[in-house]
Amino acid sequence: MAVVGRYPGLDDWAEGLDLTVLERQPGAGDLPDPACEWVLPEADWVFLTASSLTNKTFPRLAELSRHAH
Repeated sequence: MAVVGRYPGLDDWAEGLDLTVLERQPGAGDLPDPACEWVLPEADWVFLTASSLTNKTFPRLAELSRHAH
């Protein structure tokens, strides 16, 4: 499972899951957002933040995630 963007409380929700967080300003345990090129095509599930619409990254992220739920 991959999440693009850090959501408040995400760590509490995702406890026990195999989760990769991709973030523009990565914190501890996050990957920098360019890693999406390798992570998203392999992910079964992908969640995108609405900010991907405003920063115009949604089309590429959706393309990379086309085989995920």
